[in-house]
Parts: sequence; structure tokens; C-alpha cells
Amino acid sequence: CIVLYLVYALGNMSSIYASGYGYSKKLCEDITSWFLNKYYPRHRISVDIEHKGLKRDGVYGYCDVIGKNYKPRDFLIELQAGMSREQYSKILFHELTHLSQWVEGSLTFKHGKMCYCQEPVENYDYEDQPHEIEARESESVLYELYINEKEGVTVGEVSTGWCNRLCGGAMITK
Repeated sequence: CIVLYLVYALGNMSSIYASGYGYSKKLCEDITSWFLNKYYPRHRISVDIEHKGLKRDGVYGYCDVIGKNYKPRDFLIELQAGMSREQYSKILFHELTHLSQWVEGSLTFKHGKMCYCQEPVENYDYEDQPHEIEARESESVLYELYINEKEGVTVGEVSTGWCNRLCGGAMITK
């Protein structure tokens, strides 16, 4: 089953293709369209989101560029099937943060190496790679912002102490 969801914002169009098993189509489309409309309303971005078993790889998700690495706009996000709603949402936001890093140009390929802010990420252990640290920190912030906007949770109920450019510079605290 493949779902095509078009996101219209300011006359431009991004597309979301969702496929696989063990996920909520509505949640996938809602989170991804919310993210693209909020942070990239003037970009034409294509996101293919595949839901499948990734346990053998020992991961919950991947975000890869499809096609050109210079100013990429086409992405493949692979997610582990069968996660809880909260875990799924946070992992999807983690991978969407990587999408953002590619779009903004902080994550690039230089001379065949993945670089974050011009520095090869291979210089770090996986857990210490700067782009992964940013994605881990932003996944919870984005989740809280999404819940706040979509489900009416008040700002006072949101508890976090971290923010980056994806949050619009606003620090949300308890």
C-alpha cells in the first residue's frame, strides 16, 4: 500500500510518499506535513518514507538523500515498523532533523565523506557525531512543539531546556 500526500504551502508543493507496514498513515502524513509546512513552506521537497523491519541493522531509522547531494530536495526515510506512537513520532522527528540538516547545508558530502559543518563525521564515534547529537536533542523539542500545536497542550506543560533553529529560537521551559 502506497500513500501519496501532497503538502501545499504558499503555492509550492512538497510530496510525501509513505509505504510499508506497522505504522499509522495519518500520523506519518500529519507529522511530516506539519514539519515541512512549518520549516520549509517555500521549498519543493519530496520525502519517501518506508516502514519496514530494521532490527537486523540495529537502528530505528535512516535518512538518505536521493539523487544529487548538492542542494538535495529528494529524501528517503526508512523507519522501523511497529513502534509506539510516541517513539514513532520522536524517531520520525529525528530523521526529519537530518533532512533539515541536508536542506540547510550543515550536513554535506565532501570528497566522498559525510561532513557536518565542514568536518567529517567519521572523526567521531557514532554517539558523539555532532549531527546525531543535534538530531537526538531536537527530536524531543519537535515532538513537544507538535503536540502543543496539534493536541492543545499548553506551553507550561512542555518541559525542555534545549532549542535550535528548528524551534524558531524560542526556549520552552516548565
